Amino acid sequence: MAYWERQAERYFDAALTDDEERALRRFLASPAGADARFDDVRAVMGFLVAARRRHEAAAAARLQLRRLVGARLRRAAAAAVVAALLGGAGGVALWHEQNVCVAYAGGRKLTDREAVVQQARASLRAMERPADVPDIEAQLGDMLATPAAEADTLPQP
Repeated sequence: MAYWERQAERYFDAALTDDEERALRRFLASPAGADARFDDVRAVMGFLVAARRRHEAAAAARLQLRRLVGARLRRAAAAAVVAALLGGAGGVALWHEQNVCVAYAGGRKLTDREAVVQQARASLRAMERPADVPDIEAQLGDMLATPAAEADTLPQP
């Protein structure tokens, strides 16, 4: 018993090797270790075992939660990618469906692309300014031009 009491003291001093600690644990679990002198050692070892189990359970729960969150995150990302692809494909389909050339000329509707383009070009040609009519820049230049005779009489800075 004196040997086990010394081992218990060394346990509290954290001087036992792992093998010696396992031997002390086995002794305390035996009928010979049920002595009241070892109640403190049993209580501390029991507390440490319970704390270790609790820590291991918490670590396992954190790992399981991390895996669950990771799986849900991957599923959400995959769903977002699928939604983006479907939305993009639907948008392209709608754009192609609505991308129709339409023009009205002479009271009738034109939907042929070439006919619409020809009609647009004809409308633009009709709006062109004749070559003999001055454009806005020329008209403004004429209005704001200073006559040469007046420019000579202005004071020089």
